[in-house]
Amino acid sequence: MKEKEFKGHPLKLKSLVNVRDYGGYQTKSGTILPKKVLRGAELYGLDSGDQDILMKEYQLKQVIDFRTTVEDQARPDPKLPNVQNHFIYI
Repeated sequence: MKEKEFKGHPLKLKSLVNVRDYGGYQTKSGTILPKKVLRGAELYGLDSGDQDILMKEYQLKQVIDFRTTVEDQARPDPKLPNVQNHFIYI
C-alpha cells in the first residue's frame, strides 16, 4: 500500500492562503509537535489579526524564506517583532 501524502493541517487565516501546521507528521526520529512547524507562501499582506494568531498562538520565532530575490523584492514580508528571517535564495 502506498503511504498517504501528508499535507498538514490548514490554518484559518484571513489574509494568507495555504498556511499549514505540520504537527503530527511522522519522521524517522519521531513526530512533529503541533504549532512548531508551519509552511506557507509569502507573508506579504499579513493583517494584524492573523499576525496576532501567528505571534501569540503559534509563537512565531523564525521564517525561512525560499523565494527568489525578485519575488522577495516585489512582495516583501512584513518585519515582525522578535522574528528572525532567513533567506535561502534559489
